[in-house]
Amino acid sequence: RLKANEEQLKQDEKLLEELEKLREKLSKEELSEKLDKLAKQNKNKKRSLQQLLELTKRYYVAKKLEKLQEELSKLAIDQEKLSNEPEDKNTKDKQDELNKKFEDFQKQLEDLQKDNKELKQPMDVPRDKLTEQEVKEEQKTASEELEKKEQQEAEGDQQEFSPQQESQKQENQKNAQKSQKKAAKKMMQMAKEMAQAMPMGGGGGDQQQEDIDTLRQILDNLVLFSFDQEKLMNQFKSIQVNHNKYAN
Repeated sequence: RLKANEEQLKQDEKLLEELEKLREKLSKEELSEKLDKLAKQNKNKKRSLQQLLELTKRYYVAKKLEKLQEELSKLAIDQEKLSNEPEDKNTKDKQDELNKKFEDFQKQLEDLQKDNKELKQPMDVPRDKLTEQEVKEEQKTASEELEKKEQQEAEGDQQEFSPQQESQKQENQKNAQKSQKKAAKKMMQMAKEMAQAMPMGGGGGDQQQEDIDTLRQILDNLVLFSFDQEKLMNQFKSIQVNHNKYAN
């Protein structure tokens, strides 16, 4: 019995460590603003740490997906704005910065898919890799065209600008703007598809509400569990290992 109790304590400790890592992850992503509101009722049902861990993971995936959708929408707007900027402000450096942000979005979405696969019942994390590749190609084209335009400008500073060079520069600018607008449109399309498929949106509402209700129940009970755990620790300090109550 003592051995079984020790094994259970080790398992509980691992679960609590994983929960702590999730809590830090939620705080880092600034996704925990609602957690305090979810723990104010239904203290009458006790739930296991396994359930708490699973539901916290589901909460993280849902909130992170919502945040990524918002970031992609903002990125699409920024890309569209850049395409409408005058020549002196629509630069390769600014386009490269947007390219990097989109690559970061892809990496975060890929990591989220891995987290989602670890769930006992994975949610639908929408991803259109074909459209993502098209966005990257349009952004790359925009950067290349802007680089050509800036090279033309650098040459013009050293010598008199010929009509042909001016025409080529304008062509590069138009090509860059065209690709920028295409990239913005595709990103906005992706953001809309993500919003439609998100579990916290129209689809999966019943399951999400069920998860939130259960999370309300068990987050409050985690506080009670921590008091019980502390009480048990204090008892262990005062009981000898050979005492007949030790295993209990």
